[in-house]
Amino acid sequence: AVPTVDISPFTAPAAHSDAARRAVGQEWDAAMTNVGFAMITGHGVDPAIVDALRRGAHSFFGGPAASKQKYCYGPYGNPLGGFTGMGVEAVARSRDDHGSDGGATQTTALPDLVESFVFKPEETT
Repeated sequence: AVPTVDISPFTAPAAHSDAARRAVGQEWDAAMTNVGFAMITGHGVDPAIVDALRRGAHSFFGGPAASKQKYCYGPYGNPLGGFTGMGVEAVARSRDDHGSDGGATQTTALPDLVESFVFKPEETT
């Protein structure tokens, strides 16, 4: 199951204690350690905006590869963000050499079966 983490102790700090914020941090750590992602509640974003973003994401990622590739602005990790296709990212390759395998996973890990789109803020001059 995908964990749900309520972050309202951070978005409404006056209504919550430091202990509540520590508990959220522990929930987040457990979600990232055990599952790798989580659903976030208590963020204060209008549900209509969340729904519109979800519809847009389904439309974009459900589309043909050629359409998505138009938004690939360079290799994974480039400063412009954009689309990264299936088989490019590999979280296991980002580990340092302090793991139990001495860093061997960095070069041998298979790519993750995921597509992503990274949004970057517009720079103002």
